[in-house]
Amino acid sequence: MVQVYFTRAAREDLIAIWTHIADDNPQAADRVLDRLEESANRLADNPQMGPAR
Repeated sequence: MVQVYFTRAAREDLIAIWTHIADDNPQAADRVLDRLEESANRLADNPQMGPAR
């Protein structure tokens, strides 16, 4: 399995997203970040899955 690394800017954005959602619903914020991480890992494991650029 390929390891996914997020840049500092990306991590800061993810924290901001989580904080914004968590103001209303912390569980939903956790789910959003879990799904984003799952998607990033899926793309890392299957690089041909995403659109060609």
